[in-house]
Amino acid sequence: MALFPFSIADIDDPECIRVVLYASGRMGHAPLNALLKKAYEDMTKISERMDALEDRVDMLDLIGVK
Repeated sequence: MALFPFSIADIDDPECIRVVLYASGRMGHAPLNALLKKAYEDMTKISERMDALEDRVDMLDLIGVK
């Protein structure tokens, strides 16, 4: 592990970027791209649910439900 911070722009292969996690007094590490992939998938699911909800609200507005 590097003792001094460095720019991740200097890393040729983004797959090599890992993130240190600390929980319950223990440390671990995970690939950054794996963490971002999970977050992206979760955001995509939320966005799809919001779109469906907006469609439903629009439909209720059209039929005059208050």
